[in-house]
Amino acid sequence: MRNSPTMSNSRFRTPAFRALQIGVCIVALPLTGCGLFSPKDAPPEPPPTLEIEAPISPGAVLRNLEEAHRFRNIDVYEATLDSMYVFIPNPDDDEVDFTDLPFEEDLDSTRNMFRVVDRIEIDLTFPNDQGEPSDFAQFPAVEGYRKMSVASVRLDVTTRELIEGDPLIYQVAGDPATFIFKPDMSASPVTYKIVYQQDDS
Repeated sequence: MRNSPTMSNSRFRTPAFRALQIGVCIVALPLTGCGLFSPKDAPPEPPPTLEIEAPISPGAVLRNLEEAHRFRNIDVYEATLDSMYVFIPNPDDDEVDFTDLPFEEDLDSTRNMFRVVDRIEIDLTFPNDQGEPSDFAQFPAVEGYRKMSVASVRLDVTTRELIEGDPLIYQVAGDPATFIFKPDMSASPVTYKIVYQQDDS
């Protein structure tokens, strides 16, 4: 997946500008009320809540993966992965300097990302909840492994605002990927975790 950094204007969120906004608001208060305590103000939207599904299908696991990114929740993220998980990047991607990323390294990398970013928006496009039987020799379908071909991985990551300059937004727009899910046949119903992810861009 190739990341394309773009810049977003943050000059209207500086402390100085915010102080100016408040000062103008106070001066205008006798005339307009400035909306600070106006009864006409709509009640604030309730904060979003983390929604986790039972991992009884590959689709449910992918939705939990999306939630883990949106809420930057490393525990939920870890729960979607098998301990034998490995990520395989596109070998033609010049921006990637590794051949694979095993479970512990991926977890450390994701934990660091969750700590230093302000916002993550992610959308995975996949055809159904069950996927299809795995056709990977190392993940045999007869043992219950499932494959999901994700047609589009869309990811926006906004870094924390720096003292000077604008935050960076890194985007992955529409890259395809393959996920393999390992079943826990001892569970009732059967549950799944991601054991393999391959960048198909």
